[in-house]
Amino acid sequence: MIRFTAFRHNISQRITHTAFQKNADNEPQFEGVIWTDGTVSLRWLTACKSTSVWNSFEDMINIHGHPEYGTEIVWHDKPTDTQAKVWDDKVEAWKIRMLDLNKVGVQVAAIHANSEYLLP
Repeated sequence: MIRFTAFRHNISQRITHTAFQKNADNEPQFEGVIWTDGTVSLRWLTACKSTSVWNSFEDMINIHGHPEYGTEIVWHDKPTDTQAKVWDDKVEAWKIRMLDLNKVGVQVAAIHANSEYLLP
């Protein structure tokens, strides 16, 4: 079993979530456990608390990772090399995408929860 906590250090700068859906930048957004069979359980720590279950860390991080929110995964137990690499690869891919877009001066508009916002 591997425990982790996720912080989103730039979430306050986003208009994508209400106060019910986000905590302050310095507070954890969710906690998680990677079970020995690879299944992941998340517990949201926001005002509207919920629990979700994912088939894998990769599946969960593809939906809730959000490097653009300044997401930081704090590991409480040592992840496997594969689990750590999934997160590191997602962050690096996002950085490369943002650098490429900045080189051509493009602002990216995205849709999330029926509201528009710009990625940095």
